[in-house]
Amino acid sequence: MNDKALKILCTLATGTAIATSMQVIAIADSAQTSNSSYRSTVIGTVTADVLNIRSNHNTSSSIIGKINYNTKVSILEISNGWYKIKYNNTTGWISGEYVKPASNSNTVHAPNKVQASKTGIVTATALNVRSAGNTNSKIIGSLSKNAKVQIVSTNNGWHKIKYNNTTGFASAEYINTSSTNTNSGNGTNNNSSADSTVKSTGIVNADALNVRSKGNASSKIVGTLYKNSKIEILSTSNGWHKINYKGGTAFVSSEYISKNSSSTGNNPSRGDVIPPEEIPPSHTVNGKVAIVNADALNVRSGAGTSHAVITTVRYGSKLPIISYTNGWYNVKVGNTNGYISGDYVTIADENQSSNPIVKETPLIQSNYTGEDIALKAEEYLGVPYLWGGFTPVGFDCSGLAQYVYKQLGISLERSTYYQVHQGVIVHRKDLKPGDLIFFTTNDDDPNDISHVGIYKGNDLFIQAPKPGDCVRVSNLNSAYYSNRYYIAKRIIK
Repeated sequence: MNDKALKILCTLATGTAIATSMQVIAIADSAQTSNSSYRSTVIGTVTADVLNIRSNHNTSSSIIGKINYNTKVSILEISNGWYKIKYNNTTGWISGEYVKPASNSNTVHAPNKVQASKTGIVTATALNVRSAGNTNSKIIGSLSKNAKVQIVSTNNGWHKIKYNNTTGFASAEYINTSSTNTNSGNGTNNNSSADSTVKSTGIVNADALNVRSKGNASSKIVGTLYKNSKIEILSTSNGWHKINYKGGTAFVSSEYISKNSSSTGNNPSRGDVIPPEEIPPSHTVNGKVAIVNADALNVRSGAGTSHAVITTVRYGSKLPIISYTNGWYNVKVGNTNGYISGDYVTIADENQSSNPIVKETPLIQSNYTGEDIALKAEEYLGVPYLWGGFTPVGFDCSGLAQYVYKQLGISLERSTYYQVHQGVIVHRKDLKPGDLIFFTTNDDDPNDISHVGIYKGNDLFIQAPKPGDCVRVSNLNSAYYSNRYYIAKRIIK
């Protein structure tokens, strides 16, 4: 079920939703002010259809909730482009990209300046340098991945940096900061001397490769590397490379790394900048696609944040590029086109971006098996399809998946757009009962992950297919479903 279906379902609770969306959240007391952030009394309005609330101010932290379009929030704190808000008797963080501050709100207090000794490392494949701290300002240059920058000050999620004998501005979200005047050993950059020696270098050969905290598929995902990214390999064990990553170390599967033949001898030392293999975004866009690396990204009617939002695209969407204008890409989205910010996409060749790009989460420990999930799903065969349904009165596709897993004590997201980012990827040949199978049944939009079913075994799956139908068993090898198969995810161990 897609977000439009959810909106229709939610009209049943319009009064409650409006009351909730207009709630004003209390401002935290000033004693909580820190050197890396600043306090405000600004009220903002959510501009995305759905906006994740996270436990910390980065996209690697866990999602603790969601708020919907037009929800009013009172901003407690701002740090590196993220807003701290009050949520369910606690606090959480939301991306400032998708919040519009009210024009009549109180003035924001000026942030504390970052000391001149602060440096940072660029974490994006290519990062625009602008003449001012906003996405409407002129692009005066570009920084490549792993480039080292000196930060002069920070304001509203933008770093003022030294650039080409002058100064410029870059989004703080894509710069990993570290102080040059301390040796506290905090963070991840405290390896032993044995581990800090670069043994070889390699190139990522997958469209997108998860970077993990440990050398196994169950460990936390701490980032993503894209095709042709160059890495420094410190050691290799059990099919995993330990690599230098964002000023510390992390792990990637060696299966998706091509080692350079000249991997010994004059290796760069830790802290040296490796020239990236990927070319920064340019005005040449023929045969290129933009791959979305934000949870949700607004598509606008023109090249700038002042233009109207016409739709939203999801993480991993691959959008053919029509043209490029001052940091904005005009892209094709289904049967229409619009503009997206170049700060939240990775550019790739169209013929090299066929693999699905989805997030993964650790497998859940359960007393039940995948067979138990498939058997539970069979109990609802014959229940009528109901658009927006998530009970035995009637199910849509994602409602069925969510309900079946819930009966066994496992929580799934409500829509296919979010369910596809849960669990670990499973190859089609390795499917087991209980796995979730995702399809793109909207022929007008190949990025629309619009359908899900529960694998039963022997190339059969259980689904709630469409209006007028009922929950039934279908064959994965049928021409219709085989051609629209997108990816499969496993949820439990």
